[in-house]
Amino acid sequence: IVALLQERLERLESNARRVLRAASVFGESFWQGGVEALVGTADAPSVSAWLEELTRRDLVQRKATSRFDGEAELGFRHALVRDAAYASLTDADLLVGHRLAANWLETHGEPEPASIARHYALGQEPLQAARHWTRAAALAFEHNDLPKALDLVRRVEATGLPTDPAERAAFDAIAFKAGYWSGQLQSTIQRAEKALGSAQFGTPAWHELAVLFLRASATEQDPRMSRILEDLSAALEKDPALRRPTEALGEVTMALLRDGDRERAERTITLFGGEGTAPLARAYGARAKSWVAMFDGDVSACIQLDRDAAEAFEAAGHRREALAAHGALAYDWMLVGEWEKARDGFARIAEKAQAGGMEFIAHNARHNLGFVLLRLGDAEKCVEIQRHSINTATEERKVVVKYSYSYLSKALEALGRFDEAIEAAEKAREGDTFISVEAMAATLGSRAARARGDFDRSLELAAKAKALLEERGVLEEGEQEVRNEWAKALLAAGRLDEAREAARLARDAVLDKAKKLQDEATRASFVSRIPEHREALDLAEHLLSEESPGEGRA
Repeated sequence: IVALLQERLERLESNARRVLRAASVFGESFWQGGVEALVGTADAPSVSAWLEELTRRDLVQRKATSRFDGEAELGFRHALVRDAAYASLTDADLLVGHRLAANWLETHGEPEPASIARHYALGQEPLQAARHWTRAAALAFEHNDLPKALDLVRRVEATGLPTDPAERAAFDAIAFKAGYWSGQLQSTIQRAEKALGSAQFGTPAWHELAVLFLRASATEQDPRMSRILEDLSAALEKDPALRRPTEALGEVTMALLRDGDRERAERTITLFGGEGTAPLARAYGARAKSWVAMFDGDVSACIQLDRDAAEAFEAAGHRREALAAHGALAYDWMLVGEWEKARDGFARIAEKAQAGGMEFIAHNARHNLGFVLLRLGDAEKCVEIQRHSINTATEERKVVVKYSYSYLSKALEALGRFDEAIEAAEKAREGDTFISVEAMAATLGSRAARARGDFDRSLELAAKAKALLEERGVLEEGEQEVRNEWAKALLAAGRLDEAREAARLARDAVLDKAKKLQDEATRASFVSRIPEHREALDLAEHLLSEESPGEGRA
């Protein structure tokens, strides 16, 4: 059909053919001014007349509205006519035509940068194409279309990276953001570190790259975070104009608290704009303060702060950040034993994040959902979810792998598969580890040794976990299990008086945290629906009664 149409077009007047060919470069829609730019100024006066004639012959048609003010927009009446006209262009004509079309669209304010980029790419202008692909990727990211943003980032990489420093910084920024939210954390860290090395220290471009590096490296507890945090803090101290709500604030606060550096975490919140009153400052600040509240054991404050953050992000149109904040809120429900709320929250978040290509959020939600299902009695499903989490995140998400192994060990223990549980706990400890992961592994080892009747080994491991808790003062997860196991290991070893004191302290830790919960129903759930909390109360009641028999060697 195209060949037949080409024969028909060849019978047209030469100027008619030139106009149709020029129009075909733009696509199925085109503009009179654009066609004039392609055919050249000498023939421009006749373009209008030929377009009228081609309209009369039913080859093109005028449109009621135009994308550009003052420019008549037309379209081919049939797509095959456009294809036939385009196929008749020589390679040389195509190169020149697409370059001219790109320039015309750019100077006339084409709102879709991808359209300009395609013309530059077809015109073999890779650097110009990369500049506009980058703009298109940023626009897609802003509109919460992460899969499209990632696809456009890949197009830039395939076309050729920008060489202009400002354009390269713009590309790096959007590539890092898209990589972060898609779960490519290790790759993002490596790329951001390389980009920082070539950026001029202290400039706005360096500042943005530093923030992006901090977010990914803090999430992964990468030790390189500390150096960049020092550099960025120094830059902010020197030039307060650079201070603004920092998207990395929550993750940096989390990382510092995990390292036991509470003082530096609080300084960072202030320095990075977390005390500001603007909507985004409040949102980022609330997220960071929620981490502080969690390490303080004040889950009521966590719930309120994470709600505030989610609402502020939603009001600002930051869909990804809002979804992440809702994930934090679901985690809060997990901390107080509201298992059904946590389950429904994580399931909903995982579905929404998956649909939007936000693998970072989806992965976290699924991983935490597995633990919630364990608490609701489905240990087998938890094992399945944690193994899937480990298998799909090994290269890019080292931290979530550690916690997946930790949750896996709990599920395997619940199923009575102690050897596999210990193996999973040891996997969680491989490489750089967290105090909480180390303590949970030691606690599990103590329980396993006690079950075998090896009370000396049980006491040794329980003491190790207790020492880790005392060193840090607070653990992100597993704190109550450490306290309970210390009491039970002492009891098994026949050290009854010490076991009673340990049981009293374990019980008081639960009750002290419960007092901070403002809602009565939430407080009741916290005490009765979290197994280790209920165990602490039962153990204290048993050991602190007037006549309490010992066990183990006693």
